[in-house]
Amino acid sequence: MDGEVGRFTFKTYDVKAKNNKPLFAGIGLFPTHKGRQWYPTSGFKEVALIYGAAQRSYRQTIKVFNHSRRQEVGGTPLNTRCDVSQAEGLKVLDFLTRKAGSLFKEQGFNPQGLPEADCTVVKQIPDAAYLEQEKLQPALTAVCEDMVKKGLSVEGIEKVQNILFANKAYEKAGQCVYVHSDDVGVKEQKQHRDKKWGAKEPAVNQKEVTKDKRPTVQNTVARIEHTGKGFTLTGRNVSEILTFVLAFLLNNALLRLNIKVCTDGQRCLQDAIVSFFSWHRHLPLLLDWFHLVKKFKEDLSLACKGREIRNRHLK
Repeated sequence: MDGEVGRFTFKTYDVKAKNNKPLFAGIGLFPTHKGRQWYPTSGFKEVALIYGAAQRSYRQTIKVFNHSRRQEVGGTPLNTRCDVSQAEGLKVLDFLTRKAGSLFKEQGFNPQGLPEADCTVVKQIPDAAYLEQEKLQPALTAVCEDMVKKGLSVEGIEKVQNILFANKAYEKAGQCVYVHSDDVGVKEQKQHRDKKWGAKEPAVNQKEVTKDKRPTVQNTVARIEHTGKGFTLTGRNVSEILTFVLAFLLNNALLRLNIKVCTDGQRCLQDAIVSFFSWHRHLPLLLDWFHLVKKFKEDLSLACKGREIRNRHLK
């Protein structure tokens, strides 16, 4: 047994009848395991997962965990910590998948997340709610003053104002739900760190770098935010995370609000979002500020001759 108090073993006993026929097997009380696996207790999972692997690397978690149990030798190895984390993660994903399926069925969606013909939730999605001009004017005035300080012309500022008022560009914050989505690659963790802190790496050729490159695990992460509250979801791919996002919006009655999806401009991610939410009436894609500036830098470098001219336009 692997517990928060340490690793320990105990015997189980079978109950047999007078004719030596087994009536009850003691190991039957425990889940079926393969090989020499240890049974983790609830306390072990809480300490090693929530307060351990979720906060730091497996190597650091195992070091602190075994030290607190006074089992630096003979304690829980790193591979066991990885296996338990993976098993618990698969259970979470399985629960989210089943929960999403039940929500889709209740709300009139098919298992793929597409609304059925009689889906009332989609029919009740209202038009976007925009700020009134009198409420928007103080903030816009402050922005225009800052634009003047940065050297923008009066004609350009007036043109911006007219475009914003004509297109109703600003929506009410309380009516918006922001979904930030991105792909994340995580490198495989090493069992031991051989290099000393601050030591320089020796020069190696490209073949050695490619040969010793650690494998990575690709995940897709979505952060949902509304009126100061937030929730983070993780999936194995874009399709899975979009299913979880839709289920979360349905479960919290957020689909009737203005859904704003923020991405980094990755074309395949944008195409997947547009395809999945093709039935939604108001779901714009927003490019986050970091990648917006990055794209300006890249395109201005192609359009302008010289760094000085490029930086002038970039500012």
